[in-house]
Amino acid sequence: MRAIKFKQNADYFKHGDIHVPSLFLSLYHSIPNAFEFGVNLNKKEFIDEIILEYNVSKTDIIYNESFFVDDEPVSDIDAIIIIKNGFMVATGHADITIYYDSLIEINERQQIIDIAKKSIRHEEKKKYFHMVCRDNGDMYLKDFEIKSHEVELDSHYNDDFLEIDSLIKNSLNDKSKNGIILLHGLYGTGKTYYIRHLINTINRKFIYFPLYMIDAISSPEFLPFITEHPHSVLILEDCENLLMHREKGNMNNNALSNLLNLGDGLLSDALSVNVICTFNANVAKIDEALLRKGRMLARYEFRELSKEKTIELTQKLGKQMIDPKPMTIADIYNLENVDFQDKTQAKIGF
Repeated sequence: MRAIKFKQNADYFKHGDIHVPSLFLSLYHSIPNAFEFGVNLNKKEFIDEIILEYNVSKTDIIYNESFFVDDEPVSDIDAIIIIKNGFMVATGHADITIYYDSLIEINERQQIIDIAKKSIRHEEKKKYFHMVCRDNGDMYLKDFEIKSHEVELDSHYNDDFLEIDSLIKNSLNDKSKNGIILLHGLYGTGKTYYIRHLINTINRKFIYFPLYMIDAISSPEFLPFITEHPHSVLILEDCENLLMHREKGNMNNNALSNLLNLGDGLLSDALSVNVICTFNANVAKIDEALLRKGRMLARYEFRELSKEKTIELTQKLGKQMIDPKPMTIADIYNLENVDFQDKTQAKIGF
């Protein structure tokens, strides 16, 4: 905020627009004082509140016509509002300016500022994840905005998950920690749902490797690439083929070795990179080196919700069940949808 004084002989008409001090001078035959207040306003809300508070007539408002759509003012409209003799306010790009003569008291100006404070535009902080892409062998990141995602973990997961959630969040919030997080279980049990929740709540760079890029972890370009992104969190979904036992024909030996080094090796000390892996296979098929203490931060098997949890969530969502039983989150959210899965094996005969 700063007070502004206008010169007696200044050129108040510029670029063909209405210049507020000139307007004030022509109306009240005096040069105004001005008080500028920097604020990111919802301008329409502010103007509506001023009209209501001071019973301002439409004839006492001058709008910038470029902010109209179909003869209706839009939210970012600029306007000059005459409140009373010797007292007006104008909205700017990121501020308001109060113009007043010597008869206007400080508390009257403060009232305008208080109205402006109530109309501050609170922009929601956007969250992003970064997908790995490749161009002529070079790896780079493409950013994607992720929608705000609030989850009631207590109602969407079984009771034993809350302790694991706390462990995972504490680990990811500590940038000195690094390691591997394994999330596995049936399809539709909430693995991706939970990862989306982590992206929205943890202040780290989340780097997503799509399935077709998993082999890039074994490429010569991977290590130089990942060194450019310390303290990040790698997301590898449906990556059971990468995590299989190396002694049982794993075709991604080099990729798995790089992954293990990120979890507990020289690279882990230098980069503090965390890795979240999801898969649907039995954990017995996973290379035992991944499960070693010091390398593994957390592991959780997602299952169907218990019968009690299923009933609780369906009631919360306003859905009805004929025969309550343990169900996945996906099945609960899609109770009304047709199930196209074959329930029986068709017999073939003559």
